[in-house]
Amino acid sequence: MSTNPIDGLGSKPIAPLGGSETAAPSTPAAPAKPAVKPPLERPFSLSLPPEKSVAETVVKNIDDSNKETERLTKKTADEQKLQQIVEEQQILDRELNGPGKAGV
Repeated sequence: MSTNPIDGLGSKPIAPLGGSETAAPSTPAAPAKPAVKPPLERPFSLSLPPEKSVAETVVKNIDDSNKETERLTKKTADEQKLQQIVEEQQILDRELNGPGKAGV
């Protein structure tokens, strides 16, 4: 509880009992610069993209691997089918035209 009487709004504060008789000025001679607030920052957890769980990453890698394997298998099957068609065509040509240069 304060020992100073309430005189009004414009009264000077009275030093408490037992205090120093010489009062130092409470404000410096040169006015201090106003404190600059740092810019607002998002919380650290919001500034990074959400992390995927390890399980999701593994599943994605397996799916990508399966797609690549399927693509390569299809490509190999198509190449084998084309090779078979070429061989059948060569056999048909030999039957119709004779051995030719390949048979000599």
